[in-house]
Amino acid sequence: MSSEGGRILRLFSSHNYLSILCNGKVKGSPEKSNKHTLLMTISANTEDPSLVYIYGIKSRLFISMNDKEGSVSGVCQKECATIFKEDYARSPDDSTAVSENYLMYECVRDGQGVGWYLGIRTNGMVRRGSHTSNQFINELASKTEEKNKEKVKSRRRKELMFLPDHNVIPSEICEAENYECEECGRTC
Repeated sequence: MSSEGGRILRLFSSHNYLSILCNGKVKGSPEKSNKHTLLMTISANTEDPSLVYIYGIKSRLFISMNDKEGSVSGVCQKECATIFKEDYARSPDDSTAVSENYLMYECVRDGQGVGWYLGIRTNGMVRRGSHTSNQFINELASKTEEKNKEKVKSRRRKELMFLPDHNVIPSEICEAENYECEECGRTC
């Protein structure tokens, strides 16, 4: 797939850049220079520009949120589980925009959002979709002490917000497309 036809960017979430490895693993990388962090968002629907595929330029894989738990992985083919709704980060209580700088990516299945979002923990592990819904976050907060409830909710929601970095040098794209993978030890 050529680097044309989509927006090339890196997605940064509080401590890590979203990356898709050649072996299909999706995780956060603290290093901006990691070739696996170079992504492309491709329109999935001509009538609704907010529906996108997230494609790893180096790995040549699409991010997918599969199974009933919402496991996140890289897959070769576009499918229903690889479509995400891209939207500005919003307050879960009143749906007003929190920031016009940060984006959230909600998994779309059967044409409807399921309330599962892409999210990276501070340790770089990707959250399962079922652990990113507002319902799950509110239940988690209800189990904590009263003074920490809002702190838990705020921290969890920050893990779901991505700051897009569009400052990609064209030579980085060429390097990513013709680069032997250091993490999995094979040419992608």
